Amino acid sequence: MGTAMGLVPGVGGVVSQFICYGHAKQTSKRREEFGLGCVEGVIAPESGNNAKEEGSLFSALAFGLPSGASMVILLAALTVLGIRPGSEMITKHLGLFWTLVISLVLGNILASSICLLSARALARITFIKGAILVPIIIILVVLGAYGVANRIEDVYLAFAFGVLGCLMKAFDYSRVTFIIGFVLGDYVERYFLISVSSLGPGFILQSPIALIMLSLILLGLFGRSGKNLSQRFFRHLVSRDEEDQ
Repeated sequence: MGTAMGLVPGVGGVVSQFICYGHAKQTSKRREEFGLGCVEGVIAPESGNNAKEEGSLFSALAFGLPSGASMVILLAALTVLGIRPGSEMITKHLGLFWTLVISLVLGNILASSICLLSARALARITFIKGAILVPIIIILVVLGAYGVANRIEDVYLAFAFGVLGCLMKAFDYSRVTFIIGFVLGDYVERYFLISVSSLGPGFILQSPIALIMLSLILLGLFGRSGKNLSQRFFRHLVSRDEEDQ
């Protein structure tokens, strides 16, 4: 899932993390433990975050379409060197292409080895008191928000979304779904209107790719509801049989 999201231009790793987390929570048998330290909720987004780099690299090199900040920097460096990403990258600079791929693989192996060896020491970070962590996190949030465009308004906006997140948590609204919709909503509306204006409103029923995507969306929306309904129906039949006996 992370690799597939990495192939989508402009999405980046944040969306892949949230989607993998949401999928893990939806399919887990311990859903009530998510948000309380369940290890599945840690493994899923981090695995998706690592997996998206492969898709991002392929999309950036083969099509010149970056899906995150790191790939934008990579494309800028290649452009400075006079190398144009796209079909020319695979035909004229195939050696460089495979060098980057192998470097990514070796980098993942090296990073995994370092993390496994230092896991015991890194795990102690979770025992640091909140009174120490919270001020540090707030400072990093302020610096990160201000450093994007050097505007104080971005800091206010970051705190506003923080308050919104607290309210959504208090009233049991899905923050993951909101973030995904907020990030991808503009892309979905823009390209849907482009498709309708160029291909007509019936393009969804004519394109095999569009039909597959529509089927996946419907499966994601109603798959769990249908499963719950079938389980209730089965329990109802079983209870009726027991009463008859």
